[in-house]
Amino acid sequence: MTRLRTFVSRLWALLRARQMDRDVDDEIASHLAEAKDEYIRQGLSPEDAHLAALRSFGGVTQARQIHRQVRSFAWLDDFRQDLRFTIRALRRSPGFAAVAILTLALGIGMTTAVFSVFNAVVLRPVAYPNPERLVWLATVGSDAEPGFVSAPDFVDWREQAESFDGMAAYGSGDGTLSSVEGATRVRYDTVTEDFWRLTGAQPSFGRLPRPGERGVALLSDGFARRWFSSGQQVVGRSVTIDGRPVTIIGVLPRDFRFHFPRPAFTGFRPDVDVYRPLFASSARSGPVQLLDVVARLRAGVTLERARAEMETVRARIAQAHPSPFNNRRRLRLVPLQEQLMGGARLALVVMLVAVVFVLLIACGNAANLLLARASVRHREIAIRVAIGADRGRVLKQLFVETLALAASGAAAGLVIARLGIEMILQINPQAAPRLAETNIDIRVLGVVLSVSVLSALIFGLAPALALWSVDPNHALKDRARNVSAGVGHVRVRRLLVGAELALALVLLIGAGLMLKSVWHMSAYPPGFEPGQVLSMELELSGQEYSQTQRRIAFVDALLTAVRAEAGVEAASISTHGSFQTRTQFLMTDGERPPRPEEFVARSPITINVTSEALPRVMGLQIVRGRWMNDDERAVVINESLARRDFNGSDPLGRRIRLIGPHMPVLTIVGIVADLRYSKLDAMLEAEVYVPYRTGDPFGVFGFFALIRTTGEPLAVAPRIRKLVSEIDKTQVPDTVMTLEQALAESIAPRRLNLFLLGAFAIAALVLAVIGTYGVMAYSVTQRVHEIGIRIALGARRAEVIRMIVNQGISVTLAAVIVGLLGALALSSLMEGLLYGVQPRDPLTFAIAAVALAATAVVACWAPALKAAQADPTSALRYE
Repeated sequence: MTRLRTFVSRLWALLRARQMDRDVDDEIASHLAEAKDEYIRQGLSPEDAHLAALRSFGGVTQARQIHRQVRSFAWLDDFRQDLRFTIRALRRSPGFAAVAILTLALGIGMTTAVFSVFNAVVLRPVAYPNPERLVWLATVGSDAEPGFVSAPDFVDWREQAESFDGMAAYGSGDGTLSSVEGATRVRYDTVTEDFWRLTGAQPSFGRLPRPGERGVALLSDGFARRWFSSGQQVVGRSVTIDGRPVTIIGVLPRDFRFHFPRPAFTGFRPDVDVYRPLFASSARSGPVQLLDVVARLRAGVTLERARAEMETVRARIAQAHPSPFNNRRRLRLVPLQEQLMGGARLALVVMLVAVVFVLLIACGNAANLLLARASVRHREIAIRVAIGADRGRVLKQLFVETLALAASGAAAGLVIARLGIEMILQINPQAAPRLAETNIDIRVLGVVLSVSVLSALIFGLAPALALWSVDPNHALKDRARNVSAGVGHVRVRRLLVGAELALALVLLIGAGLMLKSVWHMSAYPPGFEPGQVLSMELELSGQEYSQTQRRIAFVDALLTAVRAEAGVEAASISTHGSFQTRTQFLMTDGERPPRPEEFVARSPITINVTSEALPRVMGLQIVRGRWMNDDERAVVINESLARRDFNGSDPLGRRIRLIGPHMPVLTIVGIVADLRYSKLDAMLEAEVYVPYRTGDPFGVFGFFALIRTTGEPLAVAPRIRKLVSEIDKTQVPDTVMTLEQALAESIAPRRLNLFLLGAFAIAALVLAVIGTYGVMAYSVTQRVHEIGIRIALGARRAEVIRMIVNQGISVTLAAVIVGLLGALALSSLMEGLLYGVQPRDPLTFAIAAVALAATAVVACWAPALKAAQADPTSALRYE
């Protein structure tokens, strides 16, 4: 109780510090007055009595300090005094304070923005019950292939596995929802009943599907408000999705998000609009559903134990249902968070390393500023030490000053971080999983606080050590204020600048590699002009389009109507991209059909169901032969397929039969150059082009309408939409954009990486150049006396310029060497982010090194010119 009373008393005294200081001063004055009166009665003069009273009382200042220490928390009181002194000192040097705070704000702000993204994508668990126990299950043929689970396997896994307390399967797709409000494209997910238990979702309005209930759906809150302009009122409404009647039974909460891994074909629409029940079939004959599967481990079950059990279950299934296909696939069971972030972790780790470099450069600049300021504070510190100040107390005051600068920089940095996050989200909120959830939360604020304190320690260490070693006898000499800084002091500043330049070079090389990668991906071949091509996605929905002739008739009508439109140069369809079909083919020229095990081992090809105008629309280069007509039983292959499967022989005239229902024998009539026109960073694939009137037996319900225009492509988009509606008002075009925009979307993560690395590199270069200029300018200022003597003795101004610039060049060359070595050591981190570029590309390294060196030399030139203009008379005046 006594300790608590003491704590409360001291805390109260701290809050009333000024009033208690006045009370103490009044009491001391009263004591001194009484003592003075007593000495006057003893016969002393008023002046002598005052001095005698002071001597008898002791040190007034010491008494005040002792009282403060007894009544309050001494360290907190010292901090308050130091903070007040720091604020006054920074007010007297507004230029220094502004530059230091802005430099730190840039470093801390960028660090905060990137960590906020890292926190949202990697660290923050999904908002589902027991997220640490959620796992993703699939079978994969290789690490590069997408994973999936067949519906029969899912049914057996769910029934036989005991390591999980819930297992859900889901599938994604796009469809057309029709209601009295009209028709619109929606992203829907079909989910099994355990999905709701694993996610913990409860609808805001309505209910969840009952076990076995079909023909029902739940809407996301955003879609319900956007399309139906209501939430609760939509429950019970009947709509159709892809021509099938569906009853809306509920609306999910506004904050509910789908946080499971997405299939590769999800397209550009990020959010789920509609959730429908999924019923997995256990039938192993006929068409098989391919699903994604998520499960939750039972409490206490480890990942290794679950994986071992699943291997046992798979072996049991393989014995009961032998399948060469499944035998060649392996189980993948990983934490949901790991699968969800995909390849984003590597990119974000690289960004974190890069932004730490920027922070270190900012701290180096701040340290240089403080070192320059420390050189003019030697006399101030010497006076403090000479009159009895403890060096430790002085060091604490210096730390409070650096902490105040770091705190101010952190406050400004939060503003920069907020702007940076908004800019990142504006570029593309879907460039990384859960990127749209990026915000500044408690964890981020904790990191900002830690970074601020760490920054204060880093950039405050060098000046603190410099002032710690101040010799009062030397600093208080008359000439000391005019003496240049010590050799060690100058070396520390040059070392800091060299480190800044080296770190900036590493970032420049990383940005250069990313820029070259994006340039490689965006270097279109001759004739390919995606900016003049309108891309429009169509997925035919409704029972009538299950018939081959109905689908062909729709495409015929669409192409005829579009080609007749003004401003349209050519029009075609293509299934390359989200609707591509992957299959294999058999040679029919007397070759033995492969056995089942050989069939599985062969690499698949991409079937692009298209039309005869595709070369004109896309600028495809025909290497040999010709393009096929829509009505002939012919195909065209690309160069990759010709090289891969024909062993140098001539493929023209060869007959093949694609693996598909009722596929006819087709003749190869041409070879075209390889072209990436659905995803710029994808590897080139073996591809075969099939006329849509021949290739439709694949059951292709969706395609892209590609329209080359003579003017602005988006200007004709409304007319094309109207044409589609006139042909069939239940069909709604989706993702209408230029092909150039679609291709840019396909490399959104790489463009985001380029933007971030480029921003870091530019910031690092600017900070490093400012640091270089500051050091050289300070060096010139300190050497004015020496330079004046040199010029007075006959040194030419060109020699003075050369002397100053050479000093900068020596630091720059050393920094370039260290930076190149650092970039070589860290190049392996970049390998997974590059495309068509080696992580140790010599040209990129050379260009970055030359650019940095040239910029640094330019930064040295201005101080050198100022030094050459020094007036010997003014420089020697103090002599």
